[in-house]
Amino acid sequence: MRLQGRITEWNDDRGFGFVVTHGSAERHFFHISDLRGSADRPAVGRIVSYELAPPADGKRRAVALRYADVPQDRRPAARRAGQGRPLGWTPDALLAGAHLGLPSWLVADGRLPIPLLGVIAFMSCIAFVMYYADKRRAERDEWRVPEAKLQLAGLLGGWLGALAAQRLFRHKSSKAAFVHLFRLAGLAALLALGGAAYPDAVATAIGFAHAR
Repeated sequence: MRLQGRITEWNDDRGFGFVVTHGSAERHFFHISDLRGSADRPAVGRIVSYELAPPADGKRRAVALRYADVPQDRRPAARRAGQGRPLGWTPDALLAGAHLGLPSWLVADGRLPIPLLGVIAFMSCIAFVMYYADKRRAERDEWRVPEAKLQLAGLLGGWLGALAAQRLFRHKSSKAAFVHLFRLAGLAALLALGGAAYPDAVATAIGFAHAR
């Protein structure tokens, strides 16, 4: 059953807000990815219709939102670049392949120690849990995990776990600035692995740069 209510809170940077059903004081969390039929960004005071998803941790969230003043047969225009929908898979897929293949190859080649693979797996689990915790806190309107810590977890070996959490929970994957920095962190982590495996090449490159 579809309900109708008013948007009472909206955080445009984080892409989530809360809606209150007409005739009720109960508010429900919603995410920008749950909006249907319009490219317009949500705004406080706007009337929407929606459905309620099954309870999660005792709370229900609003899904399949539509603006009450937009006809349902109106085809949605393209969303603003980098907002409201997950960014493309191609760069992430390439980086993910590198994060899977490079450490394994360097360890197999004897250039890096075997325990490194365990460290990467452990940090990926830590990053995954951090993203999950941040997602749940956002839904409950609680204190969030700082974005700097999420990025640091990816940089320190947890990039694959962070990527999996982003896609599985649809969390942070539509915020362009965060995603671009996340991809840079993934590239930096790969460069750090390469530098650790080939210290002589790094020393040569540094010496060449100083000579110039």
